[in-house]
This record gives sequence, structure tokens and C-alpha cells, in this order.
Amino acid sequence: MNKDISELIKDWEYDPATVNARHILGADGTRRIQLRLDLGILQLEMTGRPDGTRPRGYDTLLDYFKMGAGTSKGRFKLNADDCSELQQEATQFYYRYISSLSLKDYDAVVRDTQHNLELFEFVEAHTEDAEMSWEFTQYKPYLLMMQTRAFAESASARKDFEEASCAVMRGLEEIWTFWDEQAEPAFKTDSYEVEVLTKLLETYISETPLSEVDELREKLHYAVKSENYERAAKLRDELQAMSEPSAEQPVV
Repeated sequence: MNKDISELIKDWEYDPATVNARHILGADGTRRIQLRLDLGILQLEMTGRPDGTRPRGYDTLLDYFKMGAGTSKGRFKLNADDCSELQQEATQFYYRYISSLSLKDYDAVVRDTQHNLELFEFVEAHTEDAEMSWEFTQYKPYLLMMQTRAFAESASARKDFEEASCAVMRGLEEIWTFWDEQAEPAFKTDSYEVEVLTKLLETYISETPLSEVDELREKLHYAVKSENYERAAKLRDELQAMSEPSAEQPVV
């Protein structure tokens, strides 16, 4: 068997400006994801651990450690090797959720970002090494942004721009709260994640058809632009309430 993948790489040019992902059918007929990187191709399973393994007999390494924490009689602690293994798992899930977003598989993005969010929280709760914990926690805003994009773009695909706008606002609020907790208020405006979501919000507002809530959306837009977070949160809630059916209008 020829193990050289040069021809495969040559037939799929790498573009550094985008996420190069595709679905393929494996030799066994199973659908998988391939991700083109600068030095080759990653192949990922669609569900479970992206590498297709069952660490210690569990679906994921996080599941294994959660079981250990649940059965421990004392304070369960993760050591450096444990954290290194969990970081490797989080990286695998990262590759899959960025691929899934590119492929518009929004449910998969939500599932995999949620896995990593729970993994980060687990590490934070079970290690006393602040520096080690921050190796995970520092990526939480990015995870929240990606999960928010999945929720919003799914709504946008259904032409529900009001729900898309509300999803973005919820994500922004979570990121703002994170930076408040870290005592880094400057990052509430000066961060890549906030910039991406703010531009996305502007897009949804501009694409929303004219309706009775236009004035409210416009106020929401300017509240975000002016960094009036409390006002923006209240306007988001009002907008969401207006988009929900009332008790007097039964849903059929």
C-alpha cells in the first residue's frame, strides 16, 4: 500500500484565509469530516471523540474524569498530565467545531463548543493551579463567540433575523460578564470576539424586514455601539418578548 498522501494534498489546495473543511464517505461507508491544514489533512469522526477512540472505555476523556470526580471520597484533583490530556481532547473538539461551522452544521457546533465549555469548567473546579486553569479559561470568550455564531446563523438561515439578533446579544452579554469576572473591562470592547459579534449584530439588524420593532432594533444597535451594556440587555429582552407569541394568540 502506498502511504504517500502527496496526491491527495495536491488535489485539495490549502487556503489560509478560510477554514478548508469537507464531508467525505470513508471506506466503510461512514460519513466523516476532513480538514485541510497547511501541512496535511485531518480526518475527524462526526460524533464522539473526533479521533474515534474511547479513552479508558468512555465516550470522552471528560466523561472519564467526571466519573472519577463523582466517585472520589475526597477532593478530586487533576494533575499536570491530566490537564495535558484534556487539553489535547479540547483541541480535537476545536478542530471539529470550526469545521462544522464552515460546513453549516450548526447543531454540531453547539454540541462541541458545549463539550469544551464544560471541560474548561471542570478543569477550573478541579485544579488548584491558577496558571494551569487559565490555559483553558482564556479561550472561553472564543468558545462563546463560536457557539453564539452557530445559534445566530442557524436562525438567520431560517430568515429569523430577530432571533439571530437576540442570540448575538445573549452571547455578547456572556462575554461581557466573563471579562467583568476577570476584572478586565477593557476587553468588553477591545477584543476579537466582541468585534465579530458586534458586526454580526449589525448585519442582522440591517437585514431584518421593516416592522413595528424597527425602532427597538435601532435603539439596540446604538446601545451596543455606545457600549451601554445595561441598556442593550434591557432592549434585547424587550425585543425578544415582542417576537414571542402572546398567551392570547395560540400557536398552531
